[in-house]
Order: sequence, then structure tokens, then C-alpha cells
Amino acid sequence: MGDTQMKLTNLLTGAAVAALLTGAANAQIVSGDNDANANNDLGASLVFASELDLAAAAPTGHVELTFGTAETNALAALAATDSVTIKFDLSGGLSWNGNLSDANHTGADTACEFNISAAGGTGTQTVSYALDGTTENAPTCSAAAGDLEFRFPIEITGTGNISFTMSLTATGTTLASGTLDVDGGTAGTQGYVRTAQAFTYAFADDATTEAVSLANSYETFVGTGILGTLTGADTAGVIVAAANAGNTAADSSSNTQVDGGELVVTFPQPAGIASVTLDLATPATVALDANGSATFQLDATEMDEFDGASINIIANEATGADAAAIANQQPTATFTVSAPSASDLTIAGDTAVNNTDLDALLRQGSNTTTFEWVGDTATSTANVFRAVGLGATLPTIRVTLSNSTADVDGEYEVTPAGSLTNGELILTEADIENAVGSAFGRADVTFSFEAAGVTVRRFLVGNNGTLTDMGDDNG
Repeated sequence: MGDTQMKLTNLLTGAAVAALLTGAANAQIVSGDNDANANNDLGASLVFASELDLAAAAPTGHVELTFGTAETNALAALAATDSVTIKFDLSGGLSWNGNLSDANHTGADTACEFNISAAGGTGTQTVSYALDGTTENAPTCSAAAGDLEFRFPIEITGTGNISFTMSLTATGTTLASGTLDVDGGTAGTQGYVRTAQAFTYAFADDATTEAVSLANSYETFVGTGILGTLTGADTAGVIVAAANAGNTAADSSSNTQVDGGELVVTFPQPAGIASVTLDLATPATVALDANGSATFQLDATEMDEFDGASINIIANEATGADAAAIANQQPTATFTVSAPSASDLTIAGDTAVNNTDLDALLRQGSNTTTFEWVGDTATSTANVFRAVGLGATLPTIRVTLSNSTADVDGEYEVTPAGSLTNGELILTEADIENAVGSAFGRADVTFSFEAAGVTVRRFLVGNNGTLTDMGDDNG
């Protein structure tokens, strides 16, 4: 039955105070199985999946409660003729699932009989039980004998808890009161019905970039093209259904809970990338569409493979006539999970947009940081980029534009107007404009060089000839 505690405030007077001073800190009420029949109650506490629509599911069953020695000590300190009332209150999404009666007090001692005295109707949240001191004997009530046991039918449409107040009927003086805390206060107040996420899915990588080979003109990966993994997990102790006969644990491998999913992997600049492989037991490969995305529609059997396992996501280079230089970029991924239409579960998979937990693609050679808000030749301030460390031969240079106000984002090969001198080269917005083939307005710009050890500094030249070193974004 356990030792789950209620946090109690004891407000006693007279002899009862003296009797309880040493026992008040041990006041307790237990939720769980009182009658040794595990198939006629919901258990000590319930943690439902937050993905479950409890209002729609509305599970029902019985909760069994019993008071501890502190409450029986409070009763023992009373006169034999004192009458006592115990009021139970439900909160949140808990309510009585039926009209309560005397029978809901299941205690054994006939001298400690509590009879219903107020409310307790279907759909309500309070009920009171009274011990009549003219016919019963409160001091004889024994926790050990199970005299203070109750069994109530409840309906659950949301999170909630159970509280009580034990008082003298004649004066209303509180003997004990509290709120159910199913773990005894070790993690704050833990109510009877709580929720927690049942299913989690996460992207992860190996904390490195996926290198694109300089030796092969950036048309192949240096490694295997693995961008990262997708992993699923079920949270222990979380349930998706409750009933007296037994609760149903969250289990993503159950087709009645999770029956499919969709993974979308997108490349902002898809040139040179043919497809993506999801490394399932039977690997699935999907070609990129016109938007640079590979979309995997996963059935229930395939979804089972993510339960506790990490599945590789692999980019595949284009070959033959489709081979092309692969640009520096950050692949993005989204993952959504579906539950059967008849289920009350709504499972939202992790969504990773611009997810840095997938490997970025980065060319070997030299890659600059992003130079923001670079203007074309029509802007009033000129941009000058000084590249150093180039050696004696001019390598292939590419420029990548993003967030272009002229909508010309992309990668372009640069043919600089300037000359290579002592390993240095000057690039301008005119070079970028010529590479694009048109004005680009303003854009965020990065350069890549098919050579190692190249660095670039950006300068702004004003109309009056002033020169400003943009040190913060040099790279």
C-alpha cells in the first residue's frame, strides 16, 4: 500500500494537541491498493501522456485511500462521544463517477463507521463522511486495522489532485488537513493525476561538419555523408490509458499509439546532392524534389525501429552528368509523428528547422564567415574584400548569396577583375554582380576558395573616400 504522504496542517486544541505534538510530522494518507485486489483500482498515482486528450479520453476507475497513524492518533485523543467529519475535495479534471454512498467507506471496524453526510453526486468534486459519536467510538479507529479506508469512483478529464479536511463535527475545529502528495514530498507536491511527454524524438550529429572534397572539385563528400541521426524514446512510467483492470504504458512500438511519421530533409542549395538515405533495417532512399527536399513517409513498422535506437540520415552525392559542386550549407530537418485517427493521442514529433544538430556541409579549402548586408554597385557605400594567403596561382573562387533583396540567392563562380599580387587579391561588389549576372540589391555574402589558408577582410569605402575596416565580420 506504500507510505505516500499528504502535506498536513494540524490545528488541534486541548488534549488533542498534547497527544499529537510528536506525531503531526508523520501525518499521512496513502493512495493505492487497499484491498489486495490490484484489478479494481487505478493504482497509487497516474502520469498520463501529455500527448493524450484527457478530456476526450475521459478514463474512469476507482481510487483507494487510507489515512495513517497521525489521523488515528488525532481520533484517539478525542472523547468517545465526539463526532468527526471528513471532507474530500477533488481538483482540476477529477470528478466523482457515480453517486457516492456509505459503501464507499470500506473500513472494517463497525465502531468506526463513517456515513456519507453531504454531496457526492456524479460529476461533482466534494463529498463528506461523518462518524456519529452517539453510535460510534472515534478513539477506537485503527489505521493498522484499515478502519479509515475509502474507495471512490472517479472520472478523469484533466490533471488534478485529492485533498481532505478532518474536523470535529460539533465545532468545525480542524484535526488534520492536507493535499495528497504521492511521492512524500521528495520532488515537490506530486498530485494524483499528472502529465508528462510520453514520446520524444531528437536529431543529433557527431559535432563535426561533413567535409566536401576539394580533390574532387567539391562533387563528393570526404566521408560517408552521414548528416546525423534520429532517435526515439518512450518515457518510463507514462501511460496512455487507465482502467481498474490495468493501465496502458506509452509505447511507440504499439501501432495503436504510433502508426506513422514523416521525415523531411531539405538542402538550401541542392546542386550536387541526389538523394537522402534513412538507414533503417531495410534502408530507404528518397530523391530530392524540386525544392531540394527528401520526404520519407514512414509506416508503423518503420516507426518501431526508432524506439530506443538511433537511425542514420545520409546524404548521397549526384553522379555522372548530374554531378555538380556541392555548396557550403546547413541542411534542415523536420519530423512529425502520427497516431491512429481513432486514438485520442496527438503526437507532435520534434521539429528541427535550421537544426544545427545535423551536420553542416563545408567545403575543404578556405571558407569565410558571412559578410552581412553587402550592397551591389548601386549602393552609396562600396565594399572591398581583401583576400590574402592565395599563393602564386589563383584558385577557383565562389560566392554564395543569401537573403538577397533582389531574390538572387545562390552560389556563383567569381572571375575577379583584379590581379593576384604576392598572394593577395581585391574583390569588389562589381565582381559579385558580374558573377550573379545582375544587380543583387543587398545580400549576406560568403566566399569559398579552392585553396587552404586564405583569409578575407572587408572594408567599406564611403563617397568621400573614407575607409572602414569591418573587423567584426572578417574571416
